[in-house]
Amino acid sequence: MYTSYYGLAAKPFNITPDTDNLYLSPNHQEALTHLEYGLMGHIGLMVLTGEVGTGKTTIARHTATQFCDDRQMAVIHQTNVSPNELIHLITSAFKIDAQGDQKTQQLDALKRFLRQKQKDEKQILIIVEEAQGLSDDTLEEIRLLTNMQMDYPETLQILLIGQPDFLERLQSPRWASLGQRVGVGFHLEALGFEQTCCYIRHRLATVGGQLKIFSKDALKQIFKASGGIPRLINLFCNGALIYGYGDELKTINANLIKKVVKERAGIGLGHSTRALITGDVQHQPTKCNGNFEERFSRLEADIKQINDQLEWHKEDISILNTKSKDDLFPIVKSIMAKERRLRKHLEREIKQLTRSIKKAGMPHWPDKKKVSDPPKASTKKDHRA
Repeated sequence: MYTSYYGLAAKPFNITPDTDNLYLSPNHQEALTHLEYGLMGHIGLMVLTGEVGTGKTTIARHTATQFCDDRQMAVIHQTNVSPNELIHLITSAFKIDAQGDQKTQQLDALKRFLRQKQKDEKQILIIVEEAQGLSDDTLEEIRLLTNMQMDYPETLQILLIGQPDFLERLQSPRWASLGQRVGVGFHLEALGFEQTCCYIRHRLATVGGQLKIFSKDALKQIFKASGGIPRLINLFCNGALIYGYGDELKTINANLIKKVVKERAGIGLGHSTRALITGDVQHQPTKCNGNFEERFSRLEADIKQINDQLEWHKEDISILNTKSKDDLFPIVKSIMAKERRLRKHLEREIKQLTRSIKKAGMPHWPDKKKVSDPPKASTKKDHRA
């Protein structure tokens, strides 16, 4: 086992949710604060979103366990279910005897259960994971469940956890009535390079290890390949330690990380990570559901990420020896050219979006430096009548 070889008490990079070794980046700490506020403030509906592997489930479960003394909790993992099945999953999780499988019987039993908990001054928390998988009918059932919060205030709380497209769904006009009921919402971001290093250091420290196991170039390569996603960081670090043990390397270097990443290419990795490995950088159109400011922010974030990737590729070129340059320079140059084209495409999309706003007659949001007065209403009379 590599644990004894590297002087570790246990495996530091498990890919399953690990609340005992929770690392709180500033963004994760903010998410934790939001959820704690929601639970303490008896907020009826809360939403936590983020990319796959950013730590949504870990943060949610860690927060919920801090408040388990005065509330019962049910976690719904299956979301590809009908409305009736959802209600049945909830009653089963709380071990409610509905005395029948019909929906009306299940709902009546749930109401009796909530009524009793209200008398006992106990809270009920329902956590729905993978909420992006909910059908429209089942999501509508959750909206109807929030109506029960009017009858049982400060008793029933619901936390929905999903990927970014679920957030876009809530922001659409179709789900405005549900989105307006969200009392606490937070979106988890990926880690930056410095936070990635802090995360790896933290995970190693919990089992008696030190960050020096990974060289600086290896850390850079891990960040570049993972995009700062904690689950991918765990995946690559664990693989690197296995390979390092096999090759009898006391220090993990960048070449070994590249080998691990290449082995994992296409297996459980998202489009953006595969693109970094293969150089196949393609633009995925940014979805827009009427929230122009949100779309601008995402486009700007895309451009920033591409700029960061260009800097990483430049550094890769600078550290190659003469022979490697002759072999690899054309490949890296081609990747950089693709990313430059993608950046220009995104910049054009921002310009097109701006023109769309003007055509729609929508006002621009105020400039950060100067806030202009609102346009004065026209006093000119309309004589067409």
